[in-house]
Order: sequence, then structure tokens, then C-alpha cells
Amino acid sequence: MRFADIENIWTVDLSTLSNPDRGRVYFERAKQVVAEALANPVERERAVDGKRFRRNYLVEKIGSQPAVTTQNPKIKLLLADTDRMLSQDVNQAAVASPPR
Repeated sequence: MRFADIENIWTVDLSTLSNPDRGRVYFERAKQVVAEALANPVERERAVDGKRFRRNYLVEKIGSQPAVTTQNPKIKLLLADTDRMLSQDVNQAAVASPPR
């Protein structure tokens, strides 16, 4: 089976995929998980630790091994971009409400 043949990235049997296609499934899942977690305040609380998206949260949600967060280039970039955005959000919030 190839990535192009997948109907649903959440129900596909990953053992039937090549490593590159499996990596792409994980990346597509990761994009959805990050977007949904950041959009939902309850999930954001679970998924974000200060200025950083929790890697273990992502691994659990996408069903991968922990190494995917350091070995999949697209997921590494997604997490770096997400962390950068979270850092900016925290910095902007600090400027908007300085300590008294």
C-alpha cells in the first residue's frame, strides 16, 4: 500500500506501509493534532508546557515511537515552528501585562 491509497490516516494499518509512507502518515497526523490542541483551550493545557509543545503528548496522539519527534524531518520542523510560535505568544502576553 502507498500513501496515495490511504483513505483515512487514523485507521490505516501502518505495518503495510513503507517507512517513508509511514513517516508521512505520522506527519499528517501530527499536523492535525497540533492544530486541534492549539485551538482547544483544554487540550492546549495538556499539550503545551510553557513555550514548548509536549513531545510525549504528540507521540501518544499520533501513535508513534518517541524517536519520530527527532528523526522525522517534517515533524521536527513542525515542532520547531510550533515552539517558536508558542514562545512568541508567551513573550507577547508578558509585554501586554507587565508585572506590578
